[in-house]
Order: sequence, then C-alpha cells, then structure tokens
Amino acid sequence: MSNMIELLIANGFTFIGAMEVFLYSLHIYTKYKVNRLNKYANYSIKEKPKSLIRANQEKIKNRYNNYPDEVKNYIEKVSRIATKEELEQIKRNLETLNIYKNIKNINLILKLYGYYDGNNHSININQYVNKRRSLSTMNHELTHAISSGGEYKDTFFVGFHQGTNDVLIGRGLNEGYTEYFNQKYITKGQNKNYSYKYHVQVAKILEFIIGEEKIKSLYLNSNLKGLVDDLAQYISKEKIINFIINLDKILIMQHKIRATTILSLTEKQKLLNLYNEITIFLYKVYSNKKQDNYFSSSNNFLELLDELDKVSYFETKPKEIIEEIKQSIKK
Repeated sequence: MSNMIELLIANGFTFIGAMEVFLYSLHIYTKYKVNRLNKYANYSIKEKPKSLIRANQEKIKNRYNNYPDEVKNYIEKVSRIATKEELEQIKRNLETLNIYKNIKNINLILKLYGYYDGNNHSININQYVNKRRSLSTMNHELTHAISSGGEYKDTFFVGFHQGTNDVLIGRGLNEGYTEYFNQKYITKGQNKNYSYKYHVQVAKILEFIIGEEKIKSLYLNSNLKGLVDDLAQYISKEKIINFIINLDKILIMQHKIRATTILSLTEKQKLLNLYNEITIFLYKVYSNKKQDNYFSSSNNFLELLDELDKVSYFETKPKEIIEEIKQSIKK
C-alpha cells in the first residue's frame, strides 16, 4: 500500500475532494498500522540499557556549522534546560543527524509536513511548507531526534515510544510530550496552532503529577519503563499499560476524524469511553499520590482536567466523572 502512495507521488498527481480523503486515509493506515494494537498483549515494556547509544552512525564533519539557523536556535534553547549527561547525548545524536528538505509536494495533500526517521536517524521536512509551519515541524522532529536512544535486540527507543517491527507502544504519549516539550522550552507557548492538543494536555497533567524535572529526564533518556515504574507507586502496572495503549488508540481515531471527519456511532462511543478512561486514570493516580481517598483535589488539577475536556472531540464532563467515583467509594 505504501508503494502505491510512492508511485502516485513519483508521478506528481494532484488530488482533491474524495481522492484526497482516500489517500490521506491510506497514509494514516500505513503510518499507524492498526493491526499492531492487537499484539500489545504479547509485548512487555523494556528498559533501555544505560550504555546504549545510537550505533553505526558516522559523525558529520563540521555538523554544527552546517545546520540552518533554526536548528542552531533550537540547540541553544534546549541546552539551557538539559543536564550535563543529557547534553552529551543530545550532542551525540545531533552530530550524526541528517536533515533533508526534499519531500515531494504531494505530501502537503496528505498533510505530512515532516517526520523523523529513526531507522536512519534523519529528519525530512517538506520543502513546500511555509516558513512558520516548517519551523514548527523542525522543532518537533528535532525533539524526537534528541530523545532517540537507539536500538537494542530489535527494540527501538525514542522518547516514550518503543517497539519492534511487529508492535509499537507509547506513540500517543510520546507525540504529546514531544510537542509539550516544544511548547514549554522551545517556542515558550508562542505557537498556538500546534498538533496533538489532547495528548499534549495529558502530558501536562502527567508532569503535574510526577514533576517537571523527572518526566523531562525520563523522556530525554527514552525511559518509558522508568515512567511506568514511577506511576506504579500509585496504581497497578496493568492499568498504566492500558492507559498508554488507550492514548495510542485515541491518536489513531483522532487521525481518522482528521482524515474523513466521519465516525460511526459505535466509533464515537468508543472514543468517548477512551476519553473517560483516561480521565479516570489520571484522577486515580493523582488522588493515590495525594493519599486523600479521592475526596479532595486541588483546583489546579481540576483545571487541568477541564482543559483536557476542551481539547477532546466530544464533551467528557470530567467533574461529573470524578463525582461518580467519589459517590461509588462512599457507598
């Protein structure tokens, strides 16, 4: 199927209307491969070896001097918030990173502005994207690149995303924190038209629960297992894995809405249920950490949940969900 898209791109076709939706749907299918979700049960989240670095990559001579200005600006900003060890990894990853601006213009129709390819450690930016979008995309993909931990025994590690050729896990959470990282440390909130808004808000809530420095360190060190272990102090690992998987499912369904603007009633209910499960999980983790038996929550936390509701495709009424939890406990 991906070969079909490449063939169409090579011939420079232009598509509108139904054909655009069809092609974008194909792109989403090949990018996320929904069938991988069915293999989660046979996959356990792995710990990245501390000694693991990106291998088989030659340093590019005068790499820093050859970077475009937007990359130099990114490096300057990220250097202010990383530890000495993290900076060493960031420098190592950037010394071996290739950046291309040669994606065919057909990908604008497919809404593909750029991507990070972990297999050959490269960033590809659509050369036909406007300057603002190009900068936003570059920042996002650079953050994927600096959080790339390499591959060990057929398992790759990139931020909070890991997996094999057969199964992927953590993409939703990883995209959310990656963009949150950019909003917080790189653009300082100046980019209002950012992607992954629901997942960004989830990342923001996790930071509120876990702590800014800890979650940033876990992300930059590709330590999804460390995140799971930290959350496991307050809730079962089984529920944590389901939470991560649910974020992946939501990402796929939101991309389908973006591509077709159509969901069946069954799909709408499924998405609403996923939203509610995420809200319940976050509330229970926060409450267990606060050890308040679910009966009190800070205004800041409730405000974060309200913001999560605002970036959902359907009204989720988080306060009503929380009240139901409280009432069930009282009974």
